[in-house]
Amino acid sequence: MAEGMLNTYEFMKNIAARGLSKQVRNPGDYVGPDGLLMCGKCGEAKQRIMDFADPTPENPEHTRQLKVATMCRCEREIEEQQKRESRRPRTWSESEH
Repeated sequence: MAEGMLNTYEFMKNIAARGLSKQVRNPGDYVGPDGLLMCGKCGEAKQRIMDFADPTPENPEHTRQLKVATMCRCEREIEEQQKRESRRPRTWSESEH
């Protein structure tokens, strides 16, 4: 790697691997023709391929691809609902249970 250049590929490689290993495969999920996990409910991709900088002395613009976990529409909707509920003020009776 060229001096002073950020190698985002090396930085993201372990993060991406950890995300893929923790990714939940629900009943109905399937691997699409591109090799990426797809949601069996909404049909959106649960993985994607991203380019990350991996500069070399010969080619400072060199990139490499990594497969990363992502949320499909179903998972994003669930996360948004959970965020809304966590921000909702609780009533006294709700906090008692």
